[in-house]
This record gives sequence, C-alpha cells and structure tokens, in this order.
Amino acid sequence: MNSILGRVTSLFVIMFVVFTSVSAGVFLTPKVALAAGTTRYVSVNGADSGNCTNQSSPCKTIVYGISQLQGGDTLIVGDGFYAEPMRNIPSGSPGNYTTIMAQHDFGATVNSATYPSADIWGKMGMMYNASYITVRGFKFYGTGAPYPSGSNHIKFIKNVFAYGDVTDNTTLAVSGPASDYVLFEDNIAYGGARYMFETYQSSHTVFRRNVARNDYYIGGWQSASFTSYDSDNTAWENNIALDSDKNCCKSFFYGGHWNEKNITDSLTNQKFLGNIILNVHTDFGANNDTKVSASRVMSDNIYWDTNIGYMGQQGPGPAASYDLMTNFTAGGMRDYAPGAYANPSTGIYI
Repeated sequence: MNSILGRVTSLFVIMFVVFTSVSAGVFLTPKVALAAGTTRYVSVNGADSGNCTNQSSPCKTIVYGISQLQGGDTLIVGDGFYAEPMRNIPSGSPGNYTTIMAQHDFGATVNSATYPSADIWGKMGMMYNASYITVRGFKFYGTGAPYPSGSNHIKFIKNVFAYGDVTDNTTLAVSGPASDYVLFEDNIAYGGARYMFETYQSSHTVFRRNVARNDYYIGGWQSASFTSYDSDNTAWENNIALDSDKNCCKSFFYGGHWNEKNITDSLTNQKFLGNIILNVHTDFGANNDTKVSASRVMSDNIYWDTNIGYMGQQGPGPAASYDLMTNFTAGGMRDYAPGAYANPSTGIYI
C-alpha cells in the first residue's frame, strides 16, 4: 500500500511541476531566503536537547524545535515522518519572517493523528493570532498542518496536503477565520476532505499555482476543489482542478470553484485569473458562483470537459459588478453547451 501511495504522490508531483512550468512560462524552483535570525535543525535521528542550532546534532521533533524558536528564526526539518502537529510558531516581522521549511521539498511528512493528546485540538496544528510566518516544502497527511486563525501575512509555499477525513467537515488547506493576507502558492491537495483549498471568513487571500483533485468524500456536506466562504478580496491565479466526478462525493459536488456566501451583508470580491478546471464533473458549474455579490474580475480561464462552465446568479448582499470577463474558453460540456443560456438578470450560465 505504501508503495502505491508513493507512486500516486510522485505522479501527482510530476503533473504539478509540468503545470507550474506552463503557468509560469519557465519553471524555476523558488528560493526561500533564510531569515536573518538563528537557523535551527530537526531530524528523525536527532535528540530533543539544547537549542537545535548544531546541524550535526539536531533536535528530534518539530514540536521541540519550534519551542526553541524566536521570531524571525528558521527551522529546517530533515526528511522523514513526524507524528506530531506543527503549532505555536512564533511570529516574525515584516522584514524577517519566521520560516519552517523541509530540508528537501516534499521530504518531510507531518501527520499528528497518533500524537498523544487528551483532545482533538491538541493534535491539530494551528496559528492563533500569528503573523509573518512561512511554511514550505512539507507533505501534510491527514492532520497537523498549521492553519491560520486570526492571523496575517502567512505563506504556504510548495506543500502537499492529502488524505483528510472523509466523513467530517474538513478542508485540507484553509485560511481563516478572521485571517488577512495569506498566500497559498505552488501547493498540491488531493484525496479525502470536503474542500481541497478554502478561504473562510477572511480577506486578501491569494491562491496561486495550486493543484486540486477531489478523490473521495462521504460526509454530509457539499464539497468543492477551491472555495471562498464569506471571504472578501480573494484572488485565484493560475490554479488547476482536475480529474474528479460526481462519484467522488456522497453529497453534492458543487464545483471546481465554489462561492459559499451565507452572511447577508458581507462583500465577496473575487478575481479569477488564468485558472483551469479540467475533467471535473460537478453537480453544478465548473465555477459555481450562484451567490454572487460585489465584484468579479474574470480573465483567461479555461473550463473543459465538465458539466457547466461558469454558473453565476445574484444572491443576497450588494449587487454584483462584473468589472472584467474576458478570454473565456469552455468546451466538452456534459449538461449544457457553452453559451447555451445567458440571462444576466437571473443568472449567467456559460
């Protein structure tokens, strides 16, 4: 089983590299400049003692390594499996982010499902009221990823999020609630979970060059690949959702993009720039935006081999304004042909 999962992960990573190469024009491995603070080290063969600053005698656990950090420090985590959460990361500053990074991209796997704790919250990785933190290069399986709540200026770069709970109200990679200026860039999410990527009651969240695949979810809630939930000023840039069908999810599979809007007076301004929804067969649109409010800027998007392309309808809240809707490509629709119905007063189905 492990070898099969390894091959699936490897193939997905290869696909992700190919996509980002096309998206960026030329694929260049992003370099993360180490912070000006102290660099500390963790390895599965280390020992939890001292301050983790000696690379030849590293500490053993991520939890201990983080406990030694000061704001602006860098923690480098060696290859291997870590059955623990990534939490309580100290805040950095505008010019000096605290950085938690795998020694080799995708070399370190974090899953806190078996971490000894009296309650579920003790097993979770969270950022509460934190700021100026970068997390890079990890595979987060199931639980343990440090999701921001009430936090700002957080970056998730080149991580894998996979194998979430298939029955609960879960998201693999999420910002919120009450977070601001969060970046998800060059990440992969696949396997079980309700949502792959989500911004929840937050603002200024950017999702750039991420890949999502919904594989299996049997919970009682609707599911989607990329979700904006009561969030304002969200930007979706050069993301791809692929290879999913209605059978992936017990309840409704709402879309490659899904705008979930429940707060009547909230704004949900969004930009959709250069995204691809490919071979994703939802119960609604590839981009299901049936609670549209505030503004939409939409350019250079491709929805191919799906059910409906863009499905938008005015919902509660301020009237929607389409500032830009250009270079839209759609084809291979299963339920509606592109352009089969367009009536801006009641909805837009393309």
